Amino acid sequence: MLLDRFRRGQDQGDEIRSIVDNLNRILNTKKGFGYWHESYGIGDYNNHRGRTAIVKTLAEEIKQNIELFEPRVRLHEVTEVEAASPFRLKFQVSGVFVGHEKPFYIVVDSIRHEVTVEGDGRGDG
Repeated sequence: MLLDRFRRGQDQGDEIRSIVDNLNRILNTKKGFGYWHESYGIGDYNNHRGRTAIVKTLAEEIKQNIELFEPRVRLHEVTEVEAASPFRLKFQVSGVFVGHEKPFYIVVDSIRHEVTVEGDGRGDG
């Protein structure tokens, strides 16, 4: 992210890829590992009982992490949207990449324990 500020002639696609890469790093880091800040990353949501508690916890942590660690995103809201599988949680982030009106989706796969950021705004359900 810091080096991106010094690059000249960076096109819109490169900047959006950089934002998506950073969001993937943030949201795929386990809270308490890999970074000096204790709030960096997503906690162990599998300890919660019930889907409602998991969804609420993940939405709050996604919002907090984006606001703290990705200044190139203006976040409005994080809401759950229907996913194709009951074992997959999907969140729509209402916000934009700063300087570009590009919406994006965040998909949390509870089977693989991974988070994917889809920067094209389409999602994969």
